[in-house]
Amino acid sequence: MIFHLNIFTISGLIMNEKKIAAEHAVDYIEDGMMVGLGTGSTVAFMLNKLSQRVKAGLNITAVSTSAATTKLATSLGIKISMLSEIDE
Repeated sequence: MIFHLNIFTISGLIMNEKKIAAEHAVDYIEDGMMVGLGTGSTVAFMLNKLSQRVKAGLNITAVSTSAATTKLATSLGIKISMLSEIDE
């Protein structure tokens, strides 16, 4: 049996793996944590799941590494703090 994978199939498989990893990472975030929000293709998956938990009552302090991540996070209802505002 011969399998033919094109670039779109491979890309789709990689994105699915990134989504799974990102969503599992959110499971480790606990109430009261300070969370650094990174930059890249995986962060969108993570932010979508994290926003669901925040809307359900999870209380975190989030710091973003980029304007794009900040924009997406705030659009999903995740409050972003400036690193200069953090005392720890």
